[in-house]
Order: sequence, then structure tokens, then C-alpha cells
Amino acid sequence: MIGRRLSHFYVLRSLGSGGMGVVCEAQDLRLPRSVAIKVLKPALARDTDAMRRFRREARLAASLNHPNICTILEVEDEGAQPFIVMELLQGRTLKTLIGQRPLAEAELLGIGVQIAAALGTAHDHGIMHRDVTPGNVFMTVDGRIKVLDFGLAKQYRSLDDDTLLTDDVTRTGEAPGTVHYMAPEQFDTDATVDHRCDLYSLGAVLYQAASGSRPFDAATRNELVSAIREQAPTPLRQLAPHVSPGLAVVVERLLEQAPALRYQSAWNLHADLEEPSKRSAGGGRGEGQGPQHSRRPGRPAVSNAWGTNTRQRTVPAGPGGGRRPRPCRARLRQGAARNHDAAPVRRAVGRRPAGAARGPGRRSHRAAAPGTDAGHREPFQGR
Repeated sequence: MIGRRLSHFYVLRSLGSGGMGVVCEAQDLRLPRSVAIKVLKPALARDTDAMRRFRREARLAASLNHPNICTILEVEDEGAQPFIVMELLQGRTLKTLIGQRPLAEAELLGIGVQIAAALGTAHDHGIMHRDVTPGNVFMTVDGRIKVLDFGLAKQYRSLDDDTLLTDDVTRTGEAPGTVHYMAPEQFDTDATVDHRCDLYSLGAVLYQAASGSRPFDAATRNELVSAIREQAPTPLRQLAPHVSPGLAVVVERLLEQAPALRYQSAWNLHADLEEPSKRSAGGGRGEGQGPQHSRRPGRPAVSNAWGTNTRQRTVPAGPGGGRRPRPCRARLRQGAARNHDAAPVRRAVGRRPAGAARGPGRRSHRAAAPGTDAGHREPFQGR
């Protein structure tokens, strides 16, 4: 393959290999650019299922346009050999990064937000990845995450809440994916598998990135499958004390055995990870602390795992972003007096002259002096 010309691309060196294909760096002879080319392994070149799966990967991945998904540039054929032309990435896979050290919380949040955005876009197009693993997550030199390898992706169309139509070419009885990162329902041939299996896989990736250990390990495949289907992973904070309680709750929710107990959308997960990620980037709160939001005393709050109040405002905001204070009655009276046409008149000070008659007005609260008319009132002089 090295030194060979495929269409108008010259193959320079091998970059790695996956389950079905080999990825090489190549030079475009028409445009001044370097690209990555993926071709089927020679052993699979005559495998009809592998050929269909390879072409499907190119079709599905090319339909997605997102900065966190590896861009497909072209799909070519050299004789009977199809190959995919992709953008050439500089950096390393998450698998390599995790092998060196557990990641800090700020790194975990940044990675999780970007993967969730990539999966959310794929799910919006009716595409499940089905093989989200550290080896299929690439971090470029500038820190951007790219989701790779849609070779096991499946296209589905939701008919209603209980029925899915799928475009799946895997062999009968074969569970697609990497076992350590597969959701429990993927091992059940009678279960309905949907986009939530990708969220379980992402939870397994974040769990390993935080702790350095996968959620489940076993000596044999059968023991591993049994553990995934029947057991709960060790609580994340026991293995990674540096992880905040909020992030631990998010990861453990992703790893729930029942799909109904997980996040129901990658975008919901994205929203829960994005806010603390921005706080970490801005240096707001210290590491290990989830965001805390104040609320009006006595008002019930609707909170997510991070303690964020998700209730929408019903009172217009005043200056500075706080709630607008309700004016008290005294201030309302003062405002009414200022807007009155006539200026307020002070009550006359002093005693009423002797023998002066009481005119209409407010009733005096003082006891009438002997020999005076108690029925008359003090004149009203205004306020």
C-alpha cells in the first residue's frame, strides 16, 4: 500500500488500523493538501458484508457535518477497491491519553461536552455510532475532539415510542461493538436498541478517563457480558476522589442498566456538562465543586445533578440581573403624592382661636372641652 497511487492520491505512510480498515496518510496530487485514506483490510476485500458495511460507513459519515466529527472529503473506487478520503488529524487518541494518567475534571468536562455534541448531531440524523470507545475518540493538538469510525453505525427511523426501523447489515446473532463499552441491551437479541446505547458507551469512556479503569473487567467474554448485564460498576468517586459529586452522578446515570434511567438525549447530557465546563474554563469555582445557584427562599427548585436551578424565571429581572423588588405601599403613596397636581399642604399648627366654630373635616380624637360643641369637626387642611 505504501508508495502506491490510488486515483489522484499518493500513499505516504500507515497511520494505524481498525476492525475493518487500514488508515494511511496520502498526498492529494490535485490540491496541495495531505489527507487520510481508509481502505478495507486485504482479508476483507472479498467479504460482501464487510464491503457493504464499509460503503455504509462512508455514506453515513459523509451525511454528518459537525466540528466534532471527522470530515469525509471524498469516497473513491480504485478498481473493485473502495476507499474513503478523510481530513488528516494531528494529535492522539483518547486511548493513548488515558493510558498515561487519569484526566482532571476540567479535561473530562471538555471532552464530554464535545462527544455529546457529536453524538447529538448523529442522533438528530437518525444515526447511532454503536462503537464509542477511547480508540474512536481523537484529540487534536489544539484540544478539539473528533469522533471517528462510523463502521458499525446504524441508521434508524423512529416510528413511535416503541417501534424502530433499522438499517443493519451485521450478521445474525452478532453483537456489534467493543464489549467493554457496550450497553446491556446490545447483548439481548430481543431488546430494542436505540441511540441510548451510545450514551452508555460514552459513560464508560468518561468513567475510564476519570479513574483509569473500565467499569467492568473479567477474565472471559461471558463473565464480562454477565457483569455488564447484572452488576453495577464501582462508584466512581471510590476510584477517582478528585471527581466532583455532580460529575460522578452524571457518569453513573449514563451507566444505568435500564435505558429509561439514563439520559434520554445527548443534548440533555450536553447541557448538564456544558455549564460546569464553562465555569472550570473561567476559573469560577474550585475544582471538585459543581455549580451552585441561589434561589428565592421558600421557592421549590428543580435541579439537575449539579444543583442547578432549572426553573424558568417568571418575574422580570431588575438591574444587575436579580429579581425586581416589589414596591411597598409607602413608596406607592409617595409616588402618588409627587404626581398630584397640587403640592401637599401642611396641616396648620396651633390651637383654634377661642369661640371659633368647628367646620366640616376630620373628627377630632380629643375629648371635647366642657361647654363646647363636640359635634363639630376640625377643618380639613389637606395632607
